[in-house]
Amino acid sequence: MDTNIEFLNTLYQTAKMGEDNIKTILKTVNAQEIKSDLQTQMNGYNTFGYRAQQLMTKYDDVPKENGPMQKMMAYAGVRMNTMKDASPSHIAEMMIQGSTMGIIEETESLKKHPEADEPIQQIARDMIQFEQDSIERLKQYL
Repeated sequence: MDTNIEFLNTLYQTAKMGEDNIKTILKTVNAQEIKSDLQTQMNGYNTFGYRAQQLMTKYDDVPKENGPMQKMMAYAGVRMNTMKDASPSHIAEMMIQGSTMGIIEETESLKKHPEADEPIQQIARDMIQFEQDSIERLKQYL
């Protein structure tokens, strides 16, 4: 598989996973203050997914969606975690862990694909910064 396509797929899938997980979390959150921050973060993931998808068309390809098993496992994990504790503190902890995993994935992808086109690398760098900013914003709920 072309390195640009592979990298874009990773970025797209990471953004979609973040967006989907927040949609699931929002169904259980009652605290309005964190709900607003989660919606902002979800919109950011949506934007990154869109950017990756748009760049993918440049390569005459379409992004691969996360598999149904991966989606189901993520959904079940989020639901179980929020059933135990849906407090803003616990939600923030879950989101910080997810953002940290995203940073790791995006950083590994940058290192794995140093020859990828600059616009793709820029999306990854922007996603890393977005994840870091999200973590900082969520720390207030811990």
